[in-house]
Amino acid sequence: ETGDDSEGDSAEGDDAAAELTEDDLTAAGDRFYAFLEAMGEGDPDTACSLVIDHETGEPAAGAGLEKCKQSYEEMLGDDFDPSIMSAVEREMIEASDNGDGRAEILALGESTGMFMENVSGEWYIVADSSF
Repeated sequence: ETGDDSEGDSAEGDDAAAELTEDDLTAAGDRFYAFLEAMGEGDPDTACSLVIDHETGEPAAGAGLEKCKQSYEEMLGDDFDPSIMSAVEREMIEASDNGDGRAEILALGESTGMFMENVSGEWYIVADSSF
């Protein structure tokens, strides 16, 4: 026993992540595109509802959702023009099996460095830091 996985949610260990299906990858890509659409519509409520809170590991809610909405405005700044998001089409977004249960998001075949994770049957963007 290595003790790496203190959660112990699988008896099979680290390689127990199931391979993602085409349906999984399509759903992850759809949800990421919904996030981009929300950004294009200047809708931080919807955009943040599609993100996993880094501090809790759960979809953003309550105080985490409020922090996300504040950081959304700060991150984009006053110069952000939401209309640029209309140039992004769903076909440009792909999701690829990352091998660990997450889906990596690709734009025009290039890694975005962003990942989606399935929580209770829905896909969410994995925040790589606190809001």
